[in-house]
Amino acid sequence: MRFARHDVCGDAPPAGAPFDLVACRNVLIYFQPELQERVFHALLAAVRPGGVLWLGEAEWPCASVLAELEVLDPAARVFRRRRSA
Repeated sequence: MRFARHDVCGDAPPAGAPFDLVACRNVLIYFQPELQERVFHALLAAVRPGGVLWLGEAEWPCASVLAELEVLDPAARVFRRRRSA
């Protein structure tokens, strides 16, 4: 397990990506919709296929990212990245 700080608004992928689990809790609600969508795509890229994305209770992925995710627990905002076909 590794905990790391990362600038989610930047363009560089996080060191060590892709990960089995990415937790981004209660951050995206403070961003404008355009930035939210950009960050959601970056988060998706940081999660390996079959890996888990865990968001804050007020956050939900944009439609284009949600298409790449399986909802595991909608109340807890836990998603699994779909495996490529």
